[in-house]
Amino acid sequence: MDSTANTAAGSQTGPSLRRRLYLSNGADIAGRSLADYVVDVVAVTALGATAMQMGALNILQTLPMMLLAVPIGVLIDRRPTIGPLIGSQMLRAILVAVLVVVASADALTLLWIAAFVLLSSLLATFAEAGQAKAVLRASARGHVGGAYGVLQASDSAAGIIVPAGAGILLTQAGAPTALAVSAALALVGGLSLLTRAWQSKPHGGEAAVDEPSMTGVAAFAREAGEGFAVIWKNRRLRYLTAASFLLGGGLAAYSAIEAIYVLRDLGVAVVEFGVIVSAGAAGGLIGSVASGPFARRFGRLRLTRVTFIFTILCALLLFVPLMYPRVAVPVLALQFFLWGVFVVANNVQVAALVVETVPESAVGRVIATRRTVTMASILLGSLLGGALAGAVGTTWVLVLFVALLTGAAICAFRAD
Repeated sequence: MDSTANTAAGSQTGPSLRRRLYLSNGADIAGRSLADYVVDVVAVTALGATAMQMGALNILQTLPMMLLAVPIGVLIDRRPTIGPLIGSQMLRAILVAVLVVVASADALTLLWIAAFVLLSSLLATFAEAGQAKAVLRASARGHVGGAYGVLQASDSAAGIIVPAGAGILLTQAGAPTALAVSAALALVGGLSLLTRAWQSKPHGGEAAVDEPSMTGVAAFAREAGEGFAVIWKNRRLRYLTAASFLLGGGLAAYSAIEAIYVLRDLGVAVVEFGVIVSAGAAGGLIGSVASGPFARRFGRLRLTRVTFIFTILCALLLFVPLMYPRVAVPVLALQFFLWGVFVVANNVQVAALVVETVPESAVGRVIATRRTVTMASILLGSLLGGALAGAVGTTWVLVLFVALLTGAAICAFRAD
């Protein structure tokens, strides 16, 4: 009788926890996107930040994810609760509130913004790893990938929708008010997770991770390496991570020359380029919303492989304007739109596949290790794309782009 009652209670608790997690994630990513937009606009328009200074801010934003993601993953996995996730959102609310006070006092400087960007990125790294662990706690086996896919789709959708609304809010109400809204959203994100219903039971994956017998620094170092070890030992994780590395490197290489290729080489007007980018945003929104139903219909791994194939075809469209310059704008608009659909759908489904494969005891470290690999691929791809364009021209960067996407697709087909 007690067992039956506990099972029924557990079946009711899971959906309730997932709803809380979806609300928390939505509030968190909306608040983050809003604050990031406001900070960038204020830095450029009000504080006169130069291109070099904005580049420095971008570096500060990536440093915690590249250097501290794995140690943060260890700390997440060591905790039997989702406390770090709740704490990161509460601290973010405080951090943004401090910026509101500084901005209201007309004392905002680039130094304040640099500190905010660095600390905000650190808290975001805690939140991303913590959300993966929370999904495992809130979802029954077989539903983990779908639940995490919802979080990833929400992140992608918010990244597209929020900046548009942020521009209106910033214009009409000013930076302090916009930042206050961001702080309130962060607070909602943390408070919505406050419940005793979270359980500390371990949840599935394909293999458990052996608990280290060492203590202190040696144990921490071993645990930090376990994220890579889990990825390396699991064929699916190994090839999906390699695919993500190649895709990230290709995207970064192309991103380094995109504006030069479109505006200078093809002679597209700035206004037309804005329309093209908007088409990409629309495609990304569709990809984030539609990927879940398609994954349920055709299977997550199959959909992932298909999206990799379509990313290659989308990249090949970039060569068409070189042969037919008159159709550059419509072809690029189509390419950006389809690219948004398939890349976002791919990101959502790969993330879901990873989380449903990883044991709870290692999810923080695996997510963190993959984040570090992604940041490294972006850095290497950016450097390679810029150097190759300077040496032999942008066309060869497009060739490199297609080659890296092809390698990513091959890795995806080797994952099983």
